[in-house]
Amino acid sequence: MNALQLIALVDDDEAFREALRDLLDSAGIESIAFESCEKFLGDPRALKATCILLDINLPGMTGLELQRVLNWASITTPIIFLTSVDDAHARERAMTSGAAGFLTKPVDSTHLLSCIHALANSRKH
Repeated sequence: MNALQLIALVDDDEAFREALRDLLDSAGIESIAFESCEKFLGDPRALKATCILLDINLPGMTGLELQRVLNWASITTPIIFLTSVDDAHARERAMTSGAAGFLTKPVDSTHLLSCIHALANSRKH
């Protein structure tokens, strides 16, 4: 059984969200997609996510701000950041705040699935 039952995708790029959903679906992983952090926070299904794939640069609330909100609320859902701008400061903030990963777009699908499976394996225990 997959330890990651449901992955939430938060990215404002519709084509990227759909590509990620297709990738996860092909790997047998269920996902739900959101175009913004605000939509994520407003949907009760988001709390059922066992992993979040999160863009950093989003209109409105940023990915780093969402991470801070979740940390403040003691929500420990693992976050893998996906960003088109590999900013060292953002990477450091994300990782020191508990991110499970920080990947640069375009994301290598094999590497992303490997990260997701490693995360699932670590959560089985």
